[in-house]
Amino acid sequence: MSHTHFLRIKGLSAKSTRSTRRELVMPRVMAHNLRESIAEFGVSSGSHIDPTKTKDNIILRGNTSSGAVGMAVQALMQNVHVSKWRKDTISAIELIFSLPNDAPIAHHAYFNDAVMWAERFFQVPIVSAVIHLDEDAPHCHTILIPIKSDRLCGSEVMGNKKRILAMQDDFYQQVGKQYGLVHQSSLKRFSAAIRTKAIDAAFAVLEANSGLCSDILHVLLAPHFKNPEPIMQALSLVMPKPKVKGTFAGIMTKPVKERKPSRTRHTLEAISIEVQKPTSIDIHQLNDTPKSQPLSCVEVRFSEAEISSDEQLIQDDFTRESDNEHLANCFDEVTGEFVKPSVKVSKKQAIQKEVESWLESEGLQKVCITKPSQ
Repeated sequence: MSHTHFLRIKGLSAKSTRSTRRELVMPRVMAHNLRESIAEFGVSSGSHIDPTKTKDNIILRGNTSSGAVGMAVQALMQNVHVSKWRKDTISAIELIFSLPNDAPIAHHAYFNDAVMWAERFFQVPIVSAVIHLDEDAPHCHTILIPIKSDRLCGSEVMGNKKRILAMQDDFYQQVGKQYGLVHQSSLKRFSAAIRTKAIDAAFAVLEANSGLCSDILHVLLAPHFKNPEPIMQALSLVMPKPKVKGTFAGIMTKPVKERKPSRTRHTLEAISIEVQKPTSIDIHQLNDTPKSQPLSCVEVRFSEAEISSDEQLIQDDFTRESDNEHLANCFDEVTGEFVKPSVKVSKKQAIQKEVESWLESEGLQKVCITKPSQ
């Protein structure tokens, strides 16, 4: 039976470890790796740690306490230049090497070779490497500090997807292949439609050969819905292939279907419409033209009553006024009309009018006195 090697890489930051400060990142990680957290020893239902096997764990690199490991990290960080600390700044990198539980491989030798490979491949300091044998599968936690030339470069050391794939290939060639392990294949992502077809095909085969009822088969196949490929291979079935939609150029150059005639157009074509061509008639001879001969589709008639030139056009009682000619505050909302504002008369003009009216009532005349010129 062939076994697959397992290697995972993770950037450690305040955000990824859910720490409030960057100084708490390493103590939080090392408390788990060195089994200093009592809450993890089988207390919760989700814990996979067997306290009776914790004594079998092996420390390959680094100190036995999280405090000593933290001091070693601070010593490495003493002369490191960091432009700006952010919550997602990667201050350390964790590698996890794992083996299947039933793999006939010496754990100590395999994980030691894996740690030595990590040191050669990444070329950064390793502050801790701990082998855990108290969980379901044996694995090794390796902590690297991404420092190069007194510069913290976590994202650069981790790299992108292409570098991670190259890391997996190099680890297989240098370590995994030497121990008879199989290269870890990337998990294919199938659409929901493809997975449904695969489960339906597996259900049909099992229903015809197993003799189990449909309810039991549905329960057995439910865990395989996310990845039905293993159950399909076990039943010697081929995974359904997605429908090929073609290239962009093929879609754009695809011949266009002939346009079907619309219902209205088909109905109009079935009806024969006879349109009489209009006759060219002189405008002065329209009175002599028979009334049975219309002009195109409209019949033209002339009024016999003559309009007198002296007759005045009747105008309506309304006068059109532009809103721009009036002020907005002069509009009366009750009557719907513009009210002309009263002209404000100065006191001097009012007094002059009163004097003139009094002189007129007394029979006197107004005398104007002019100033003599010098």
